[in-house]
Amino acid sequence: MKKIVLLLCIIVTAILSSSCASTHTRDNAKVLTAYMESKYLKYYIRPGKMSAKDVNGVEYIMIDFSYQMDKRVYVSDAYTNFTCYNRLGAFIESAAFLLPNTDETVPLTDISTLDRNVKKGYIRVSTILANQYVEKILKALHDSGCVLSITFDDGSTQSFVATDDLKDRIFEAFSK
Repeated sequence: MKKIVLLLCIIVTAILSSSCASTHTRDNAKVLTAYMESKYLKYYIRPGKMSAKDVNGVEYIMIDFSYQMDKRVYVSDAYTNFTCYNRLGAFIESAAFLLPNTDETVPLTDISTLDRNVKKGYIRVSTILANQYVEKILKALHDSGCVLSITFDDGSTQSFVATDDLKDRIFEAFSK
């Protein structure tokens, strides 16, 4: 009887250890996917860093993307949320991706402030990137051919470029 109880304890411990390990791996994933009721695959590119262009590197943003695909086709707008870390204390008036090789400007729409803390020096917003631009912007960010320009309500503007961290996350999304 003692052998059976000991064997059961070992099995339970092994099962719990393996489930904890898989949960830990999932928490470290750069991209999460989920099957939706619409029969599309939803992608969530977890927050990646973009650093301020032409600044000492103190200011940066953490940006994430959430969108749906049907095989290789992007079928939804992308919820594009970002947290801007700077000490301005201003609200975000507008944001757009600039594609320098084509002089094309792709606006982020429906900007909503989710959280703001002037003392800690950040503001978090929710935006939408239109469906027809999702693939183009992700590829441009991955290839370092894109800048995110943010205009604040005090009239100032800051530009941000993708770091290797964000490029790795986008590459992982392309690989899934």
